[in-house]
Amino acid sequence: MKRRKIWAAFLLLLCCLALLTGCIPQKEDGKQAEEFYPVAEFPLSPVYQKSGEETGEKTAYQPVNYEEMKGVWVSYLEYNTLFKGKGKEDFQKAAAALLDDIKGRGLNTVIFQVRSHGDAYYPSDYYPWSKYVTGTYGKDPGYDPLALFLDLAHERELSVHAWINPYRLAGGEQLASLSQDSLLRQWYENEEYMREKEGYWYLNPGSTEAQQLILNGVAELAERYPIDGLQIDDYFYVISPETYGHTQDQARENTTALVQGIYQAVKSRNESVLFGVSPAGNYLDIPRSDTTQYTDLVTWCTKPGYLDYVMPQIYWALDDPEAPFETVLQKWEELVKQGSTRLYVGLASYKFEGTQTMEQQLSCLENASTAQGYALFRYGNLK
Repeated sequence: MKRRKIWAAFLLLLCCLALLTGCIPQKEDGKQAEEFYPVAEFPLSPVYQKSGEETGEKTAYQPVNYEEMKGVWVSYLEYNTLFKGKGKEDFQKAAAALLDDIKGRGLNTVIFQVRSHGDAYYPSDYYPWSKYVTGTYGKDPGYDPLALFLDLAHERELSVHAWINPYRLAGGEQLASLSQDSLLRQWYENEEYMREKEGYWYLNPGSTEAQQLILNGVAELAERYPIDGLQIDDYFYVISPETYGHTQDQARENTTALVQGIYQAVKSRNESVLFGVSPAGNYLDIPRSDTTQYTDLVTWCTKPGYLDYVMPQIYWALDDPEAPFETVLQKWEELVKQGSTRLYVGLASYKFEGTQTMEQQLSCLENASTAQGYALFRYGNLK
């Protein structure tokens, strides 16, 4: 009798497993389909979602972006000299003065750094307050600088692209000072999540958990704030792939997964917010960063679902012997013509003081067939 009951239970278990297997989506070759979130359904990971405020719903804000971008980067270095330690009223005055000056120079877009060292220049559920806000890492200033900055910029009809460095973190002393509730503190000195180089720690690009943290921070920005765009810069594999145990192909796959994930996270909140990357500008047969930073710009710029714009940092004079400005520009133009990605150009306003180089470069861009604008690096270097 016992043997019959055991066989009956065993047969019932087999039937249940068969039913469950039939419910899992299959590819044509019989393998289980990879989980993929359509743009409108990209979720925040419940593991890291603290406040419960992010809903994944689209925002109603209509971004302001100009047909021709005339932009300037405002980095943590400007924040350190112009805004650090200021109370709400003094911050508003300083921000208004900066934005009035940018507007008065005929510029229309501000690329505003909001995460430079695994921190936040706004109240975040995922990252600690930046030391460049109050002077103390993790200290709350008692107001929301980003919300104030966006209001002041939009009053002046300026577009604002939130600029983040996805992988770079703070120094060890700062990370060690965080509360144990912080993921970055929990991950500190754990090589599965981060590595150190020259005084700064960097997230492991191959860590699924680290990438999810980055994506949650992006979704938080796109959902809570009326940003007009979001940009990441050229810090990808600052530490070699071999240090992490990654092959070059794996490194490129990791970088591409992050870019695609950020694109989906942004578009799931507001399809009109632009997402762009600003890589190193040199271009041989392919973009140089495809071999030095393990990007895949050839794919990102020609296939849908990765970028709205690319902003290569073409920081060379017209007569540079190795990377003449016009030649490099033409190569980037030929690349983006293969897809729908917009081309803006990063210019080094700090390199050519006392020369006519900037005027010559701007003239080239005005006559370019494909480039749709530029951004100057950086505000503190403008004369």
